[in-house]
This record gives sequence, structure tokens and C-alpha cells, in this order.
Amino acid sequence: VKKETVGGREFTIVSYIFNDPDLWKNPVNFEARGITFDEDGDIVSRPFEKFFNVGENSFTQFGDLDFTDAEYFDKVDGSMITPVVVDGKVYFKTKKSFYSEVAQSCQKDFGDDERYIKFCNICAEYRITPIFEYTSPMNRIVVDYGYEPKLTLLALRSNDTGYYLPRFMITECHDHY
Repeated sequence: VKKETVGGREFTIVSYIFNDPDLWKNPVNFEARGITFDEDGDIVSRPFEKFFNVGENSFTQFGDLDFTDAEYFDKVDGSMITPVVVDGKVYFKTKKSFYSEVAQSCQKDFGDDERYIKFCNICAEYRITPIFEYTSPMNRIVVDYGYEPKLTLLALRSNDTGYYLPRFMITECHDHY
């Protein structure tokens, strides 16, 4: 648990550090992947919950998974970014911090972009977390990107329920903004 102040407000970020198999025996711990609370205890950023590779543990064995409504996407070699809005200003954060090198790089690249400001403010108004993947030649993990920094919208997640909004809503948001 970490407290950080941005835009004059204090936030609490909850994120696991060690990937201990016993941690995942309690389902509430799946949310400890950067979930962020304001001073009142309200969720202001709800990233993806913890997920596992196929075959990584007893509940992700290939034969036991239901792929009926599954969608598949390319995995780009970026960093998960979620925004928090304070008085209309968008602050980007990684799983663990608003002040990591990656978060600061994303803030520099997109923090003043009116399209993202408008979109993130609307999401915040409806208590929805947009989950982005940030890729940049300056934030190379493995793959060398030879293009400009990019924020790709991966999901929209309800802060209150944790449910993911349907794919068509993500597509509509993408096309509109």
C-alpha cells in the first residue's frame, strides 16, 4: 500500500510486490494490481485484475477454460496505464505509481492532449477506468518501437462493480475520440 499526492490530493495505491501462490487463494487479492482510492476511500482507478498465463496454475489449465466468447488481440510490448482525473486534469499512473519513469513519460507525451483529457474526464464522470497500453521508443521493454509514443485503449472497467464494458463500447469510444 502506497500513498501519493497528485494535483493536491492524496491517493492510496494497492499493488502486490511478490507473486506468492498463497496470495491468490483469496480472490480479493486479484484486485491488488494498482487499484487506487481517493481520500474518501472511493475507487478512482481500477486496472485489470491479476491474470495468469494458460497452464500457469491449477485454474488456468487449457482444457478447463471456456473460450466460447473469447476475443484475441495482439499483445504489444507496452506498459499498463490508467488515468486519474483531479479537477479536470488527467494524471497517468502505472500499476505502482504516478511518479514512475513510465508514468512520467506517458504524462509528458499525452497529459496535455485534449482528446485524452476529454475522454478521461467523461470516463471519470461515469466512474469508469479506461485501461491503456503505453508504448514508446523511450519505454522499450523488449520490442524496439520505431514510431511515436502511443496509448492504446484496451478496456473500460467500472470502478464500482469491476465489470468490463462490452467491446462495442470500446470501439465506439475509440472511433468517437
